[in-house]
Amino acid sequence: MAALAARPHTVARRALDLLAGRGAAGPGAVPGGGVPRGARVLLAGVAYKPGVADCRESPALAIMADLAEAGADVAYTDPLVPELRLGTRLLHSHPDPGGARWDLVLVHTLHPGQDTGWLHAQPGPVLDATYRFDSLKHRYLV
Repeated sequence: MAALAARPHTVARRALDLLAGRGAAGPGAVPGGGVPRGARVLLAGVAYKPGVADCRESPALAIMADLAEAGADVAYTDPLVPELRLGTRLLHSHPDPGGARWDLVLVHTLHPGQDTGWLHAQPGPVLDATYRFDSLKHRYLV
């Protein structure tokens, strides 16, 4: 059970490592520290499980909190979760994720019938926590 509880932190650490390795540190980066201050990170799917409009107890919340704490600018897109609270911030689902540039996209929860075609146009890394996107050119696994 401990390994399962640690999984969101492992995923967040992998995302931070990818950002640091690609030099995706924003203007507030700590020199030599690899902290991605201001790096734009999008989570694709924050619901607890596919097809469910509930993000309570979703591992995505811990992942987002870890990334935000490290200095990343965290956003999300989820057609079933229009808004969520992350600490004191109220976030809204990004309506057009393909229309923005992300330093990293983390695919967390995909709903049946959800459009994922925009992922192929992402220039930055895509961290695939679903293990479903073999064809993405910038795909990384946890």
